[in-house]
Amino acid sequence: MTAPVTNISREQASKKKLIEAGKDLFFKYGYKKVTVEGICKAAGISKMTYYRFFDNKIDLVRFILTQLAEEGWNSYQEIKNRDIPFEEKIRATIEMKFKVAEQHSEDLLRDVYSDQNDELMNLLKKLSADMMVEVMADYKVAQEQGQIRKELNLDFIPYFLAHMGNMVNDPALLALYNGNMLAVMKELTNFFFFGILVPEKLSHDEK
Repeated sequence: MTAPVTNISREQASKKKLIEAGKDLFFKYGYKKVTVEGICKAAGISKMTYYRFFDNKIDLVRFILTQLAEEGWNSYQEIKNRDIPFEEKIRATIEMKFKVAEQHSEDLLRDVYSDQNDELMNLLKKLSADMMVEVMADYKVAQEQGQIRKELNLDFIPYFLAHMGNMVNDPALLALYNGNMLAVMKELTNFFFFGILVPEKLSHDEK
């Protein structure tokens, strides 16, 4: 016998539709161009219902960014726990980051890296700081095991990552890649991850 649909499950279904619609629109167009009306229309949900779950558009953006951060963190943990060499974990981490980035439009990347909204910027900084604590602990162990260059000052890692946003948004750097922000992100990510490895750990075809 099929269980009756309760008000709670209906609300959960409505919220899920709004989140998925918002994510789809944000990924395609960035969040600055998207409106609450557009999200509701795409989800087939009324604005009255939308405001039962989210205070405004930025509230949904914040929810989705937090959700994406949690998914990324879970992926990182899964990769970290694989029984494979550290170099392969680095490669898998890069592939995971590129796979996520390729789902996003240039507009979304520009919105994220150029937005001056204090609420979103503070959220991104907090999410990054929370993750960085464990990442740095993992990298410290990797360095002690000879997987990361011993002469590398580990404090350079959070410094570099914190400034990647500025570099991705730098007009001079973007011009080198014909304005392709995703290409710049890939270059910086590769430059960082492979730059911290011990040369002997790299494959011969990359030396």
